[in-house]
Amino acid sequence: MPRNSLLTSFTVFFSLLVLTGSAWAGTKIKVVEGDLSLMSPGQSIGLVFDYSNMTVGKRSEADYVAEKVAEKNEKEEGKGEEWKAAWEGNRESRFHPKFVALLSKGLGKRDMAVSLGSEGVDIIATVEVTRTEPGFYSYVVNQPSYVDFVVTFAAASAPDVVLAQVTVKNAEGESPMGPSPDSASRIQESYAKGAKDLAKVMAKKIK
Repeated sequence: MPRNSLLTSFTVFFSLLVLTGSAWAGTKIKVVEGDLSLMSPGQSIGLVFDYSNMTVGKRSEADYVAEKVAEKNEKEEGKGEEWKAAWEGNRESRFHPKFVALLSKGLGKRDMAVSLGSEGVDIIATVEVTRTEPGFYSYVVNQPSYVDFVVTFAAASAPDVVLAQVTVKNAEGESPMGPSPDSASRIQESYAKGAKDLAKVMAKKIK
């Protein structure tokens, strides 16, 4: 193999190692307050999502969105606003339903119903999305998305009393076929992964 081709191959391989290395660690889940065992089988859980303190990569969401809107509008007027509407709309149309579905599936063995909203449930779970790393897709090097959550559980009858608070870090958004070219699909898989892994931990504690 020519020296230049060998060097290029090594560079690509090394880049892949750097970009995907954090994925090997998997989702990290930690109970930082309270105890999940304070909840009981058969209880219903209502999810409320909070994006007020979310960062995108290392920037605030506001800065990230402003930059993206300007970038898209520079290419074609109006495309920035379309992108922003999709960025925000994907939460309710794609991300939240995916989180609910996977958490509900994992807690089914405990007879715990999961839904959106705080009305008519036993437990209110506030899901604070603290970081979204959208990842990227190219022909040479790809990176899945990663999302961090802080989930706080409280009884609906006493919403100010924390039963348990759990951090979910590095929920990786990669399907078996690898990262999707569509950023929303990658992020949706992060919500699925985070909910699935959280459900596993909860099901072990709630008996």
